[in-house]
Amino acid sequence: MNWDLIRNRVWWPQEREGFLPPPPSCPDKVFVLQVCNENSQRDDNFDLYLNNQFIGALDLNQQAQVGSIFIGSTDTNKVITQPDFICPLAGMVVYHFNPLFLTTGLNTIFMDNTQSNGNGNAGTIQMRNYEIDPNNPNGLINPCVVSNQSFGPPDGGDWTATFDYTECCPE
Repeated sequence: MNWDLIRNRVWWPQEREGFLPPPPSCPDKVFVLQVCNENSQRDDNFDLYLNNQFIGALDLNQQAQVGSIFIGSTDTNKVITQPDFICPLAGMVVYHFNPLFLTTGLNTIFMDNTQSNGNGNAGTIQMRNYEIDPNNPNGLINPCVVSNQSFGPPDGGDWTATFDYTECCPE
């Protein structure tokens, strides 16, 4: 990935200060992000970046509710056992990422278009904090909403979304 190209196309507000403050302390929770082709219409493919860090890919090139789940844990055994996302887990590719890629305050998600599939784009970006199941330390249960958003870049286009992350479970 050409980082200079990315930086020229997207303003990363945190870079101006020269550091990313750590994310909110949520020792009993795991941050999870789902990007989903909610309308089941073929969309483009993307690489996904969180605060300028690559966290995985999206292959949305089919007429189905497909997408990716990004789990904010380096423990690749963590799994969602009580989902509340719009799209079913069965159609998701699962990635894990370092939770220190998150920051307290403004976070930026950048969807870098890697393949135009000729059909436009529309879907959802949903962020949750899941509790770690006390009976199964790999299970993620009882989600709370951090943010819900839509995405809709033009065919072949990139997309940038931001969300404020200041507490584990905003009311």
